[in-house]
Amino acid sequence: PYELEMTMHASGWAFLQDGRPDAAHTEFESARADAAARGDAFQVARALEGLVALGRLADEDVTALETEMLEIHDRLGIIATPTFPTTPVSQT
Repeated sequence: PYELEMTMHASGWAFLQDGRPDAAHTEFESARADAAARGDAFQVARALEGLVALGRLADEDVTALETEMLEIHDRLGIIATPTFPTTPVSQT
């Protein structure tokens, strides 16, 4: 259910802010896979937002992830989504 993906998203962002990008990646990927299996495009896009943020922090090429995310946003009419701090709390 979508509640599980929402929990994974929250955990992903919390892990990222705690300086644990590998754990955050696992949560976002799990949320993406679960949402995709249920055909929930909105939750897939939310998970992709986390993966894009992680990739940018690691200076990785996120073009494919971002393209997929933006295509879903366009298809669903999403104009804006919440933003989350990506700097680990220990570095603020």
